[in-house]
Amino acid sequence: YELITSLSLSDNTLSLRDSRLTVGLTDLAGLFIMEFKEDRTHLFSRLTGDTLQIKDFQSIESENDSASTSPPSPESFAQHIGMDDIDIDLELAVNSLLVDQQNLGKIALSAKLEEGLLSVTPFRAETFGGVIAGSFELDGNHTAPKIAMEVRALDWDYGQALKDLGVTSQITGSTDLEAI
Repeated sequence: YELITSLSLSDNTLSLRDSRLTVGLTDLAGLFIMEFKEDRTHLFSRLTGDTLQIKDFQSIESENDSASTSPPSPESFAQHIGMDDIDIDLELAVNSLLVDQQNLGKIALSAKLEEGLLSVTPFRAETFGGVIAGSFELDGNHTAPKIAMEVRALDWDYGQALKDLGVTSQITGSTDLEAI
């Protein structure tokens, strides 16, 4: 990986400005600020890039670690995975979102995580010949997270999407879709 940035540090804040990050196939540029408050950490980031490869940010676990399961816990989903200890404010725009070798197209989104509530509003993806836009909310303050989603797909070639994702080659065509 490579990081080129202008770094500043104060008592409670770490700032990376005019940053350029390359990790594997991923290249991102922008701003990253981490504020350390009393009982919470707040991350603020505005990033743009040509390519974001999800695989570049996945950890490598042994099969034994990934196969192990823990007993049910009375804590909330947010507490269980640590999303209640951090607040995040993110704006992201990339020309190519890659999942393994699959290019899912151009994406733009705004996301906020605050006290266990994740909101991605709005998101927009130009993919498979059309546009998918909407919002997503995950409330992790329950044992089982609650999810709300609104999605609209316009002229989206679902047949090609399914084929490229390895689901089927029997479906062709495009569609308009609205789901709430």
